[in-house]
Amino acid sequence: MNYLVFATAMLPVVVLMYIIYKKDSLQPEPKGQLRKAFYLGVLSCFLSILISGPLNLLGVFHDNVSTLLDAIRLSFFGAAIPEEIAKFAVLWFFLRKNPYFDEKVDGIVYAACVSMGFAALENIFYLYSNIDNFMTVGVVRAIFAVPGHLCYGIMMGYYYSLVKFYPNSKRHTTNCIMVLLVPILLHGLYDTMLFSVKTLHPVAVLVVFVTFLFFCFKMWKYAARRIEEHLARDMNSGTEEERQKCVDEFRRLAKENPKMYEPELAEVLACMGDFYQTAERYEEAEAVYEESLDIYKRVDLNSEHSYKAEIAKVLYNLGVVHFFGLGNYDDSNKALKEAVQIYYGMGSNEVVDTRLASVFERLGQINYNAEHYDEARENFGHALELYRKHSDKERMAYAMFGIGNAYCGMKRYGESRRWFDDVIEVYKELEVKHPDYSDNRLQAMMLKADSFQMEGCCLECEEVYNEMCVFLRELESKYPGAYTEELAIVKKNLGELYYETEEYERCRKALAEAISLFDSIQEKSERIIELQTMASELLEEVNKDADSQLPEQEEG
Repeated sequence: MNYLVFATAMLPVVVLMYIIYKKDSLQPEPKGQLRKAFYLGVLSCFLSILISGPLNLLGVFHDNVSTLLDAIRLSFFGAAIPEEIAKFAVLWFFLRKNPYFDEKVDGIVYAACVSMGFAALENIFYLYSNIDNFMTVGVVRAIFAVPGHLCYGIMMGYYYSLVKFYPNSKRHTTNCIMVLLVPILLHGLYDTMLFSVKTLHPVAVLVVFVTFLFFCFKMWKYAARRIEEHLARDMNSGTEEERQKCVDEFRRLAKENPKMYEPELAEVLACMGDFYQTAERYEEAEAVYEESLDIYKRVDLNSEHSYKAEIAKVLYNLGVVHFFGLGNYDDSNKALKEAVQIYYGMGSNEVVDTRLASVFERLGQINYNAEHYDEARENFGHALELYRKHSDKERMAYAMFGIGNAYCGMKRYGESRRWFDDVIEVYKELEVKHPDYSDNRLQAMMLKADSFQMEGCCLECEEVYNEMCVFLRELESKYPGAYTEELAIVKKNLGELYYETEEYERCRKALAEAISLFDSIQEKSERIIELQTMASELLEEVNKDADSQLPEQEEG
């Protein structure tokens, strides 16, 4: 008999846990983690007693229900509040540093396991307390009470995941409150309807019973919908097929409840656009970005919340796709300038200023590529001002790069070099704490050398190349083999420079060093092979020129 009672108590718990586990199909949680959550749920049952016991002693509620108020007090202070607080406490303890909590649906899965642990022990208590009719009690609780606890857990996990994965959401504070508020309200209303039956006229009992059934049905349906939402959100970072399922799901949800789900539909469409952009499927990216933009603009007009930041972000991505993907300068310029106006309208803070600066950078890039050098310089200048405002030296250097390149495009080489010199100094400063910036410094030095060469200042160009060689030798001593390729390229460039100035002996020496360095590179890219071939061919030509001049020198 005891085994049968235990099995009756545990069967609905096991079934529901299996259903939840199967729902987590993208990346199922380790079974050991699920068991831990279940056991913690069992412990939460005792924790809830520690919370409700003092409240009972203080007279906040009592077990003798004679009025509707008694039923409400017992439902909330005797059950819903202490039980849901206890469940939340163990859930927080379990998930606060859990590396397996890496998907949105995981919050639901673990919260459901905690709730099922609680429900399992509670079910055992109820059935052994009603041993004479345990089967009837077990069936009723299997239909209502245990699924009820599952729903409370689902709602707790749903909002817990929103808090974790969307910390910057406009609804973050609301979500923090809803983690506990929603399960408590659902649980309290559920119990209130059950306990209030004792206080009602027999005629009203039927109405309450029908209301109770309707409430349970809507609660289960609502909980199921929350699972599907998080599953869809997790799909948004999966394969293309999974992402498309996510889009389809939110299309359906937005059709049913536009006010609630259209912003999320716009978000998943924007993410789909990012996916297509990364895959270089630019026409598809353009289409979903445009759809996302239309939705965001519509909800921004009709909502109390502002979606200006989201609109600006989509416009930025559209600008990138239009120019770098589809080669459409006009549409790109239009989208990015619209983003600029939106950010200007949002006021000034570090986040907005940084995003605005990135748009100016992108405008500078497309104008430079379109050979609109003066506009490029102006846009990079705006970006620089914003980065300076917040002392972002890394981004400052990048904007300076852009200004220097723009001046080169305008053939104002002296001004370009002044900017490259500033870039070099910034990277020297950054290198102290972050040696990786050495590469950026080398790039600036190379651009400075190029500007001298384009202006025909061969002596100054040589000086920069020699500075680079010294710097590269220093880096090679610290990181053997890491800068061999860069040193070989600089030596090749020196050889070409000496060839132009007819310093053939120095040319041969530089090219021979370059070829030797190229030979020492173990894994050569196509580019390195091509550069090595160019150096070898030039060396052969120099040697031929030298040989052709030799008889004339002997005759003389």
